[in-house]
Amino acid sequence: MKYILIFILLFLSNISAQETPPNSDPKENQEKSKNWYLYLNGSGGVSNTPVEKGTYSGGKVGVEYRPNPYIGFGFGLAGGSSTLKSKSDPVGDLLLPIVLLGGSSNSTNNLLPLLLVLSSLNDTAVAIRYNLIFFDFTFHANKDRFIDPYFGIGITGGACTGQALCTVAGGEAKLGLQLNFESVFVFLQGQHQALTFTGKGESSGATANLTNDIGSLGIGFRF
Repeated sequence: MKYILIFILLFLSNISAQETPPNSDPKENQEKSKNWYLYLNGSGGVSNTPVEKGTYSGGKVGVEYRPNPYIGFGFGLAGGSSTLKSKSDPVGDLLLPIVLLGGSSNSTNNLLPLLLVLSSLNDTAVAIRYNLIFFDFTFHANKDRFIDPYFGIGITGGACTGQALCTVAGGEAKLGLQLNFESVFVFLQGQHQALTFTGKGESSGATANLTNDIGSLGIGFRF
């Protein structure tokens, strides 16, 4: 009977050893399995063109895949709104709204009614809204530890919404700090965005450039 018990104990210990790899760390394996980061953020900042200034508001929903703890590849959707005022005289200076509302920054054809309206705006702001798709690359300096500083670059493109007829293309750079918890993370981010608006319809071919300096606060889930 004693020998049978010894045999059973040895058999069970052998099964346990096979199921648990040597030097395995369950916590470490769990950390390595969190390669996907799904997030959303809200943003505010300032918008500028050569002759206009204003405010920016918007947000993003995106996902980042990390093939290793240092590198991330991301994509997602963003919506933004730039509310612009002329830096000086409104007549002839609000080039971006002129381009997007069906005129041309290089010609006054079909612009007289619009210029008459703009001449009466004085300090009235004009809002330009746009939706974008973005792709970016991010480097995480401290891997995926609790304090996770990062920087990245990306490209973006999309179209205006509302009355504006245009396409949008550009690039962006970001710098941020992320705090990683077990399955949740939060982040604070600064971003510079450079966009080119190209008119469609009557303003086909007309272009205007816009920069956004943005601050963002976001939250997400990692799995």
